[in-house]
Amino acid sequence: MGVMARFRIIIGAALAAIAFANSAEALFLEKEIRKGNRFYSEEKYEDALKNYDEALASKPEDAVLQYNRASALYRVNKFKEAEEGFLNALALGTDKIEEESAYNVGNSKYRLGANSAIEDAESAMEHYKQSAQFYKRAIELNARDTDAKYNYEFLRKKIEELEKKMNEEKKEKQDQEKKSEEQKKDEQEKEQKKKDEEKKNKEKKDQQKKDEEKKNEEKKNEQKKSDGNEKKKEEENKPGEEKKGEEEKEKEEKEKQAKQEEEKKKAEDKKKDEQKEESSQEKSEEEPQEGSEDSLGARGKDETPEGEMTKEEAQLLLMGQEEEEARMRAEKRKARSQNRPAVLKDW
Repeated sequence: MGVMARFRIIIGAALAAIAFANSAEALFLEKEIRKGNRFYSEEKYEDALKNYDEALASKPEDAVLQYNRASALYRVNKFKEAEEGFLNALALGTDKIEEESAYNVGNSKYRLGANSAIEDAESAMEHYKQSAQFYKRAIELNARDTDAKYNYEFLRKKIEELEKKMNEEKKEKQDQEKKSEEQKKDEQEKEQKKKDEEKKNKEKKDQQKKDEEKKNEEKKNEQKKSDGNEKKKEEENKPGEEKKGEEEKEKEEKEKQAKQEEEKKKAEDKKKDEQKEESSQEKSEEEPQEGSEDSLGARGKDETPEGEMTKEEAQLLLMGQEEEEARMRAEKRKARSQNRPAVLKDW
């Protein structure tokens, strides 16, 4: 339930004032006011406004016309224009018009506040406070105005409830803003932490990549150095190997020559042994045999004592031994020659 409204248009005062004027203008004003009041009574408020506007064009400072016009505006929910009209009537009118105008200014401001309460609580609160002040003025002008008293108490409670609600909404809004701010801060911290973590991981990956590249580069340099050293070693060893090959070749050549000389020497020794053996055989054939005439003749000429060997016998015995030794040596050389491997001659 809202404030109690009352919009009794004031008829007598305006018509009484017009009755004293006996002119065409006065007759026109009377006609327009009557038509406006009739339309208002029939709740044809838009038509009433047209007649009130026509009358005010001729008499703008008429407090009754201002009040009646504001009442019609209120009926068509034009509360802001109605407020202005009631304020004009309040400023121009008598005590009776002032009381009704103050009361209806309160009503107009209340309606403006109620319309803005949902979208703008602060604007509604301002209109409610102003409305209460005008109800209070109406009470001051007429202490027996129960409607004004009722509306004043209604607005006072309404203001207290709205202030409480606004404080709760303000606190809730502050809590929500605080919560939102904390949430935003947490999100920013998480985002910053995430960025720091990503940056750290990126730096770690970059460092790992650099270390890997450095390791590969070092490995590559070591391989290159190793290849260079190997190549250098090969180049250094190449003349040595060639020299070694020449030395081995020369050594082989010397060994071959020594072998050939040894074979040659062996062949010469063999030939000498064969010649010596042949010479010994020839010599033994030329010497006189035991029991020959020469031997006997010699013995006869030079008799030796019985039981002793003569000189000739001793020589014969010695020659026999030499021949036996020569024969044995020849057999040994022959046996060695048969067991010796064949000599390969490559010269």
